[in-house]
Amino acid sequence: LTQKTVTPSTEEMEDSLLYVYTADNGAGTALVVVSKGYASDGITMMVGLDTEGQPVGVKVIKNAETPGIGDKVCANEEFHQQVADTIREGGEPDVIAGATKSSNGIIGGVRTAVSIYQTLEREGALA
Repeated sequence: LTQKTVTPSTEEMEDSLLYVYTADNGAGTALVVVSKGYASDGITMMVGLDTEGQPVGVKVIKNAETPGIGDKVCANEEFHQQVADTIREGGEPDVIAGATKSSNGIIGGVRTAVSIYQTLEREGALA
């Protein structure tokens, strides 16, 4: 992976984007974003995107969600993959009962990464 330096051109990028990485073999891009969950510190995650900007994977890097509730969502890799797959297929991911804000934080982070990717692609920042 090669880290890209980008200048935030939208408020969404300014508020959410931490890092942009591109695969050296051209397989895709990874964006590190912060999304609002239940905790005020947000959920920091890396979202892997294919060459079309569609999500293929999610990894939570850091969170301060409620222990035993929201933090379980952040550690649930099966849920992360379901979110990526459902968004890629154009659907609406389900949330985990009892941890709606944390679930929506993951879902929102993936949607934000897709949106930022589209903006960066339009701007030619990923070339």
